[in-house]
Amino acid sequence: MNRAKQAFPKPRGFRDVLFTEAAQREALSACVGAYFADAGYELVETPSVEYLETLRRGTNSPDLELSDTFRFVDVDGRLLTLQNDVTIPLARVVASRFTLLPPPYRLRYRADVFREQESLRGSERQFTQLGIECFGLPQSEGDSEVLLLALGGLRAAGCKDFALHLSDVGVIRALLDAASDQDAWRASFDEAWYGGDFIRVTELINASALPTACKEAFVRLLALRGGLEALDEATELLAAYPLAGEALARIRANYQALADAGYEREAKIDFSLLPAFDYYSGMVFELYAMTAGGNSLVLGSGGRYDSLMQQFDRELPAAGFVYDLSQLESAASNNERSGTASLLPLKIAIPKGKLYADSVALLEQAGVSVPGLDDPGRTLRFRTDQFDVIIAKPSDVAIYVSRGAADVGIGGRDILVEADFPLLQLCDLRFGACEFVVAAPDSCPMTLDEMSLELGTVRVATKYPRLAQHFFDSRGIQVEIVKLNGNIELGPLIGISDVIVDITQTGQTLRENNLRVLERVLPSTARFVANAVAARTDERVAALATRLGELVGQ
Repeated sequence: MNRAKQAFPKPRGFRDVLFTEAAQREALSACVGAYFADAGYELVETPSVEYLETLRRGTNSPDLELSDTFRFVDVDGRLLTLQNDVTIPLARVVASRFTLLPPPYRLRYRADVFREQESLRGSERQFTQLGIECFGLPQSEGDSEVLLLALGGLRAAGCKDFALHLSDVGVIRALLDAASDQDAWRASFDEAWYGGDFIRVTELINASALPTACKEAFVRLLALRGGLEALDEATELLAAYPLAGEALARIRANYQALADAGYEREAKIDFSLLPAFDYYSGMVFELYAMTAGGNSLVLGSGGRYDSLMQQFDRELPAAGFVYDLSQLESAASNNERSGTASLLPLKIAIPKGKLYADSVALLEQAGVSVPGLDDPGRTLRFRTDQFDVIIAKPSDVAIYVSRGAADVGIGGRDILVEADFPLLQLCDLRFGACEFVVAAPDSCPMTLDEMSLELGTVRVATKYPRLAQHFFDSRGIQVEIVKLNGNIELGPLIGISDVIVDITQTGQTLRENNLRVLERVLPSTARFVANAVAARTDERVAALATRLGELVGQ
């Protein structure tokens, strides 16, 4: 008897790992674990669950955001979370369990971490990590040991084409301390920095009270990467900042340790690194690789976090790193690939619609010559030996670039902010100008604040729920978001919303529908964006960004 196949769905963001892949992951874990064990690192396991207060203590943040943690309450009424990081639990172990053991403590682990992600983004919510943490070695000795193990572990895993980018958080922090003591300015800077919006970072730097020479040095650092020549330039730029000089001296010593061990080709100094956690206090680094198809991978990251141990009331130097097992598996399976990513065409995503003609014209001025782009018809991909151009829906550009299907792309700021995918915004192209606004019927005499007081909850119709929610949250106004896919102006006219949030160029459509602007939210122009790994590992990305900036007078 044939029976209909019954579906037993699994939660989104989680996956079943079956025979072949499971065996590959097991072998890879064993290989890397044996390499760490030979270096004197002992295996430890921590619970998958921690008290929320432990995570808050580790980040020194009583207002820790919960958006990326799975949380629940146990029968004792305590708030628990699934671990989204292994370093903080291991710091707790060292601080509470190893008080009778003399340092150093060399620990290794394989653990699953869990990070909540929004629906419909195709993102994993469970990751298997392989890592080490070294507690108690002096800074210089600990840094070099961790760096060499990070690269040696990749070789032990069979990876051949990889890179390590190195920096120190002390460089940027020294400049930030000199830039401003205003909390609002620093909060804006942090939001832009960790969001990869280097355009906004540059705007904030230029608007600060820093001397002109310091502003120029700060902006230059964002694009400065390379070998000792980059470090020499940074040292000259920051000669007036002793704390930055101390951080640069640490970078020099760490880079030299890598070069002495034969890793000069794989190592690069990169001042644009964005550490994933705020507990880093010195060295930071990321590990990259490329697949046979040219897609970029972040294999792992690490750094020094002495300040983390201070949060657990123990003064102890500490450093470590972690590999993402899935990414490591992808890199190890591409051993047959030879050469570098620069041999492949540069992949560029450009948007259909109103930004298309200006995007093609500007790229051609910048030297991106691809026959057929001026009249593509229904063709969505054009390739030459140098360039691979993908014509995408505007809302898909951010997805393609963030996932490495494209190295770079052009997108309106409105779409990029709403999509909120991880990528770097490198250059304001200054065309396609429009503006996000809050608008209400002409018949409504109230301001937005008066409306909030009168209604309690303001109903908002928009195609941009993320951006709208962020704006109203920043204003402390309680809203109910009604997501519409088109004709947003109808929302207040047919009674499903009190106001709208939408983009406008001239305001003509608003006026024709008897709507008036209550507040301006955000200006928007076309942006040149890049995959973070491509931006750091492919010199063509920086060169194209520089050329585009010159063309638009930036």
